Amino acid sequence: MRRTTRRPLTRDVLGNGAFFALTMAVAIGSLWPIYQHPRMLVTLGLALIAGSIVAIIGALARVRAWLIVVITLLLYVLLGAGVAVPHYSIWGFIPSLRGAHELLLATVLGWKRLLTIDAPVGQYEALLVPPFVLVLLGTVIGLSVMLRSSLLQAAGIIAPITVFLFGIVYGVAHVRSPIPGLLPEQWLMIQGFCGLALAVVWMLWRARRRRSRITALASSRDGAPTVSAQGVWPRIRPALAAVIVLVIGGGVAAGAVSVTAPSSPRDVLRDSVQRPFDPRDYASPLSGFRDYLSDEKISETMFTVDGFPAGERIRIATLDTYDGVLYRVGSPDSPSKTSDFTRVPFRIDQSARGGESTEVAVGIEAYTGVWVPTTGWLESISFAGTRASQLSNSFFYNAAGGTAAVTTGLRGGDSYTLRAVLTEQPSVAELAGLTPGTDSVPDTVEMPPVIGSTLRQWAGDTVRGDTVPPGEKLVSAIEKLGEGYISHGAEGEPYSRSGHGLDRIIQFLESPILLGDAEQYAVTLSLLAQEMGYPARVIFGFVPEEGSRTVRGENVSAWTEINTRERGWVTVDPTPEWREVPEESPQEPERVSNPLSVPPPPPPETDDTVVPYRPEGEDREQDGGMPTWLVVFLAVLLILGWVLLVLLVIALPFALILWAKRRRRLARERASDPLARMTGAWREAVDIAVDHGEPRPGSLTRLEYANALGNNRVRELARAVDRAVFNASVVDPEAVEDSWSAVRLLRHNWDNKLTRRQRLASLFSLRSFGLGRRVQHPKTGDASKTVMGAGEAEPDSDTLTSTG
Repeated sequence: MRRTTRRPLTRDVLGNGAFFALTMAVAIGSLWPIYQHPRMLVTLGLALIAGSIVAIIGALARVRAWLIVVITLLLYVLLGAGVAVPHYSIWGFIPSLRGAHELLLATVLGWKRLLTIDAPVGQYEALLVPPFVLVLLGTVIGLSVMLRSSLLQAAGIIAPITVFLFGIVYGVAHVRSPIPGLLPEQWLMIQGFCGLALAVVWMLWRARRRRSRITALASSRDGAPTVSAQGVWPRIRPALAAVIVLVIGGGVAAGAVSVTAPSSPRDVLRDSVQRPFDPRDYASPLSGFRDYLSDEKISETMFTVDGFPAGERIRIATLDTYDGVLYRVGSPDSPSKTSDFTRVPFRIDQSARGGESTEVAVGIEAYTGVWVPTTGWLESISFAGTRASQLSNSFFYNAAGGTAAVTTGLRGGDSYTLRAVLTEQPSVAELAGLTPGTDSVPDTVEMPPVIGSTLRQWAGDTVRGDTVPPGEKLVSAIEKLGEGYISHGAEGEPYSRSGHGLDRIIQFLESPILLGDAEQYAVTLSLLAQEMGYPARVIFGFVPEEGSRTVRGENVSAWTEINTRERGWVTVDPTPEWREVPEESPQEPERVSNPLSVPPPPPPETDDTVVPYRPEGEDREQDGGMPTWLVVFLAVLLILGWVLLVLLVIALPFALILWAKRRRRLARERASDPLARMTGAWREAVDIAVDHGEPRPGSLTRLEYANALGNNRVRELARAVDRAVFNASVVDPEAVEDSWSAVRLLRHNWDNKLTRRQRLASLFSLRSFGLGRRVQHPKTGDASKTVMGAGEAEPDSDTLTSTG
């Protein structure tokens, strides 16, 4: 008897396909916080539809596995190069060679890039490729397993689970629920419970379908009509009960989550990945403050701004780390929140800041550098011009400090449009009621005594004691700094050193009058505020003239941001209004043995003079480090390596089956006792017959089993083994060799009667080990229960009575 290949029923295919599509759709929903763009739904929806069509047609038509693999690879290239990389496809959906190249690269490198870019990523670069590959391959493999396998059918659910876990692991720490009033944890739980409910309903439906088929088959054999349940209620009752249990359990769990919700954001993988842009590799922009006031740049147009709100400021960089010489964005010894830059391909959610949104168009002229001029708190940015794609791909943003940068650097002719949120700033009088905030900045150098003495003098502590509130101290310091004078040290102005090192700040505070520019005033207020307990940092940027769209070098400025508990980071500009510097009254010169020498300020840093910070033993990835052909070659090698690994994993069970059968055959053929080798030949012949689809011997004798098979060679082997077992004389070695030669010939003859696919099935069959489906006995019609020759002990010789 032969087992016929059963085609899947159309109703089963449609039911399993519908379940799988719904479950995968729920899993795809977990990816929305990462992308938040309609393109994601289109791309993954097409991948789900295409993969389902391939799996369903392959199951109904019994398409071979290798052909399914080829079709899937073609779909991956054609569909992926068309919809998963829209920036490189024709009209957004027609594949191109450049799109195929980017698809191949993103298949290997996109998983890491997705973590180094701030969410939501939208359709940026080729970041839709990782979920596209996951959904397409998961649908083809998972649905094919459901439709083709009877034992591993439930394993198909692993594909949607993998997509769901991908959305959680690659997701964001702060997940916004689309339902108002619902906690993020509750929203994730609802998604998980929807997938679980679908899985339970599907398993109940599958079990019912299996019972129905078994009942129908039994009725058809007995000739009795099939009895089916009457009405709809008995059919839906189990599924409805399961859904009710899940809803109750989910409600209880959601309530528990709302009561015991975690106070801190959840940990996600993207928060632990090192960002590819490190601002500590670049010069501190504040060190070049006076360079913008030089004769060459003071009247030169740096950039233009259209739609810029009056009274606002243009931020170049937020500097929060002070080493006593320079204020910079982080340092090798003091990494900070402002040094953590991420890519912003789509938009940033700034709704929590509660300000007004504005749109500003910026056109770069003489300004150069990696720092991007922005204002407020950035929501989105869109580059234009011939370098738009290059600038967009190299754009980074630090949400904690509001600093933006492009690694390729800005230059004349570049332009962009940004949308930002502008928050209302408190007046100086309102600062008196604000207390130090809870945010942190890196520890600065040890404060010189002049900082504390100046603060006590300005705040009146010497008279009132230490009872002055910090807000009033802050206001007093701002007012005292406002009494100073401005001098850039240019020709015709009183001498004023550049720089903002501690020696310059000490000189600034100890001079008879406060004389300097925004560089010294901003740094001095920052140090004074930190002495009061306020976290403070310095902002370098420009302040355009009111009503002007042109920003020149003379508009360069610096100010201070102070963190407060009530208002967060607030902007404070301690630089006084310009007015004439009074002439100093002549003083009697002091005689000294050695003339005092004033140390010159440190030369301005440039990006060429800064030694990039490199963590010890680590080479960070640099853009453009390898030629494109080498990247593609390595990507192909990596893909081939993964394919080989998958093939090895798939081939491992089959290799183990072949090894087990060979080990069993050699143990029988090389037994020390000739009689054991003789009976081993019979047992090997029985195992070969069983693996080729024949029934098991059951309780039949050797000759009865040979007659049932109807094979003359098996009869001759059965008689030879019976003679050796029941003969008292020693077994002839030549008879043993003849028996094993007959076994090999039997295998050859049985193989010749089968197709190639059937030969492979018999080669890897486990029926001789007691596994697999049972075949009715050809003589008695009973399902065999005993497997002679399946590795069990040989029955006693008196139970094998020969009839010949």
